[in-house]
Amino acid sequence: MSDRELRLLSLDGGGVRGLSALMILEQLMEAVNRDAPPKPCEYFDMIAGTSTGGLIAIMLGRLRMSVAESIDAYLSLSDRVFRKKRSRFTLKGNIQGRFDSEELARAVKKVIKEQGLQENVLLKDESDNACKVFVCATSKHANNTVCLTSYKSPRGNNDLVDSVKIWEACRATSAASSFFDPIEIGRFKEKFIDGATGANNPVREVWDQAQLVWGPEPLEGRVKCLVSIGTGVPSLKPFKDNILQIGKTLVAIATETEETAERFRRERLLLDSTGRYYRFNVLRGLEDIGLEESKKVEEIASSTRRYIASQDVYKHMQACAGNIAGRAYIGEYRTVFSLEGVPRVSKFVDRPAEMAELKRVLLPSPKQNHRQKIYVLHGLGGIGKTQLAVEFARQYHRQFSSVFWLDGRSENSLRQSIASCATRIPKGQVPETSREYAADGSVDIDTVVRAVMDWLARPDNTAWLLIVDNVDREYNPRGGDPDAYDVKRYLPGADHGSLIVTTRLARLEQLGDSQHLGKVNKDQARAIFESWYKRPYDMAEGKSLLDMLDGLPLAIAQAGAYLQESGVSLETYLRFYKHQWSELMESRGVADAPLQDYPDRCVWTTWAISYRAIHAKNKETANLLLLWSFLDNKDLWHGLFAEACLDPVVAKMLSKWIGDIASNELEFSRAMQLLRNYSLIEEVEELASYATHPVVHRWAYHYQGKCSESKLGQLAVITVGWAMPDRSTQDYSIVQRRLLPHAHACSIWVVKSQVGRGFNSDKGYAAFSTQTKAS
Repeated sequence: MSDRELRLLSLDGGGVRGLSALMILEQLMEAVNRDAPPKPCEYFDMIAGTSTGGLIAIMLGRLRMSVAESIDAYLSLSDRVFRKKRSRFTLKGNIQGRFDSEELARAVKKVIKEQGLQENVLLKDESDNACKVFVCATSKHANNTVCLTSYKSPRGNNDLVDSVKIWEACRATSAASSFFDPIEIGRFKEKFIDGATGANNPVREVWDQAQLVWGPEPLEGRVKCLVSIGTGVPSLKPFKDNILQIGKTLVAIATETEETAERFRRERLLLDSTGRYYRFNVLRGLEDIGLEESKKVEEIASSTRRYIASQDVYKHMQACAGNIAGRAYIGEYRTVFSLEGVPRVSKFVDRPAEMAELKRVLLPSPKQNHRQKIYVLHGLGGIGKTQLAVEFARQYHRQFSSVFWLDGRSENSLRQSIASCATRIPKGQVPETSREYAADGSVDIDTVVRAVMDWLARPDNTAWLLIVDNVDREYNPRGGDPDAYDVKRYLPGADHGSLIVTTRLARLEQLGDSQHLGKVNKDQARAIFESWYKRPYDMAEGKSLLDMLDGLPLAIAQAGAYLQESGVSLETYLRFYKHQWSELMESRGVADAPLQDYPDRCVWTTWAISYRAIHAKNKETANLLLLWSFLDNKDLWHGLFAEACLDPVVAKMLSKWIGDIASNELEFSRAMQLLRNYSLIEEVEELASYATHPVVHRWAYHYQGKCSESKLGQLAVITVGWAMPDRSTQDYSIVQRRLLPHAHACSIWVVKSQVGRGFNSDKGYAAFSTQTKAS
């Protein structure tokens, strides 16, 4: 038995007013995906209907037509079938349908053939994963509702499944007492009239059939969405030429649909209270439109549009569409969405082709299996991998039970990220000691990581998304880079869930589906540029600049920010660009330049220009960027320097490089704002701190920081050491955890240049030594 969640669609009868149901359904499918509305059969596991709803159900489910195709076919069929009226009595005095039953059969056969099928094809559908379809008809002799199905089921009418043709099912469900003659079908020539006399709203039949097919376990826990669509509340008056008994029957049908809907809602309160049962029906405007009045299409459309446009219906429809598409995870494993500590741009320019690939692979689909999906975004630094992943998480996090962002720069940072996820896991699902890891530094990190990985591996916890960002160090089993690691060791072992891995390493595409993220196109490049540069500019000069930056998003954003902040003309900027590039090539040399995997190294030149502008405005801020290159690139906050300034000697050393920025929080804030203006850093709002892109961080060291490595490295070590709080302080474990990445970064320079020599008696260096051991 499949374990997927079920989506069910029930369609009322209603003659020509079936157009209203189709319009409502069309709006739902557009809400699911406005750019490319899906076919209902691609999302619903079962579609059923009565009378006109039965015709629609067969078109949508068995013939796999789109809603737009079904509307066209339905309008043509209605106009054709309800055009000719017959006498209510034959020459012999027998009652007959008001409309030609053979014309209805011919119209249905035409629709079938237009879908590439033979006109006598069976309703039965044995295709894999086919949407299950049934229509309701009434046995004339037994006076009970019979479900004519496209599938076999326990206690089903399987002899009819093997014999009933599509057109016969359409005739049987549409054989309304006053409209069309009954039809004999099956090997026993059973006579059927339409199902409206017993199930004009077939929602209960849908539930019962779904229970038969996907039981025996109760359906409540498996139904993701049940949608019931009416055809308007009709008039209670009988037709003029109806005999009394038929008139009474139609009056009963008129009131039955909403009574059934309300009765079903009360019976399935859990479904309704958890946002999984949706009923749509135009309450006003269709009362005076008879079932056969095909000329009143305009009135039907107008009333339905007015209903859809109402605020309450719009909200109800958006919620329903979200459930149809799986956009709103409902379950015990749901966690609060957060991008805490993740640098992100506020001016993301859409990359629809790349986003479509992410959606295709990762978004939950109602008929997919639960195998693990891994998607690798790889490409050069600054191309937008991280920001694309951030935007995907922002837009679609509701479709997942949890979204966890993991820092993949090193094995240590990855483990810290995994452990920090424990705090967000619902209470009772992991040991409480693991959930308190963030507040209790004494908890063994291995234990916490294991608890989180076990939680992700739970058999019924299948809808999570992990994003492992910046896995940029190439792992070699024989050793080499001490911070490199085998990322496969940290992929949950269970065969479910979704992962995004961002990396510069093309080799990691072997982990799963992948996409090489290339440069943006010209329109996107211009949109990125104009999102930062708000002034009018010469289009030819703008084209020259964007051609030189060659679709590199980070470079384009920084160029736009520089122009906006400095106020220089594009012509002047282009001259700077060429001059800086030549100077950089002469001073560094192609062979020795770092970041050689950057084509043409446009980013280098853009950052050099921005650095020079910052240096001209505020030398101390430029120096802060260089000092930062000896610390970790994430989570820089003023308190890191404020503690160090408590020692007069250290305060004097910091003042020499960065002025009052270390001792004065206002000056620190101004320095951060200047760096942000040139896009060199991002604010991490949740932590009240700042981060710089790892490539910018690396560039700052090679560009200028390396020239003063001994002094800046020593200053970074002492700063981190003095920032270490006393063990007795209340937030000791939290601050220690924030300092660990900085201590690790400093340890590189300690080993490389022995900056700690001669400072072993210094409190700051001693504290740093302790911190490094903890790291």
